[in-house]
Amino acid sequence: MPNIVGRIEREYLLTILSDSLPSLSVVSCGQTLAITGKSYAVRENLLFFSTKKCSAVSKLGTSIKVCFSHGQSILSFTASRMNPPGTEDEYQYCIRDEMYRVEADPDSRTGVFIVSGDTVHSFFEDGEYPLGCIDYAPAEMDAQQEVLGILCRRAGLPDTGISPLSVRLYQFLDDLKQGRRSSVDPFLLYIDHQYMIVTGGRHESFSSGATFAARYACNKPGQRRQVVFNPSVTSTMPVNRMTQLLFFSMNDIEQEDKRFLYEFVHHDLYNG
Repeated sequence: MPNIVGRIEREYLLTILSDSLPSLSVVSCGQTLAITGKSYAVRENLLFFSTKKCSAVSKLGTSIKVCFSHGQSILSFTASRMNPPGTEDEYQYCIRDEMYRVEADPDSRTGVFIVSGDTVHSFFEDGEYPLGCIDYAPAEMDAQQEVLGILCRRAGLPDTGISPLSVRLYQFLDDLKQGRRSSVDPFLLYIDHQYMIVTGGRHESFSSGATFAARYACNKPGQRRQVVFNPSVTSTMPVNRMTQLLFFSMNDIEQEDKRFLYEFVHHDLYNG
């Protein structure tokens, strides 16, 4: 659950925003807009958006929610547009006093936390599909290469051939088809340095193309790590009346976090 930060920490975080200019996820009028550090500035309690560098900010409403990542945390605050809003090329927003931190799950389970509007959606690892441990018989998958390619294209993803991503997707859909899986509870099906797949009910919060603030908490023995990033929805795939898959691309990840996610899943050295 989000917890309010203290006054001194809030001032420190505003300084971080001003100096480091991390990417922002801005929620307004039911839409989420990804804004890079080149398109905004922070001075004291004011947030300035440049319409020259990001024309989409002209569509922002009078009240916005802003999410950003710092260290191993996701922070959020709300801001109100000034009246008058600023110059023709710049929108000004006054940052409100309350700033919140999204806390990790108290059970210390492995999972991902995605901020959408005023809600933090949690998707945890499922015991039937352990992350970083995707077992399959190469000969069996050789016979399914065409199917794997079709599934990737349906998901709007590159055809990765026989890979942890395509195999995990195939395994889950085959389990549903064969009746080996019936639960539709939301969970984290797959994550690596490029893509993430979550499953569950029909989440209207996650529209295609939208970008969010998120944190992945890996709490496996000897592999504990927090990864903050800004995933964007690449596509959705309905699999039955109650369930859909959500496919995300991974954005704004630190290089060492990319290395961790790649090696965690592929069990090979990362050379990206």
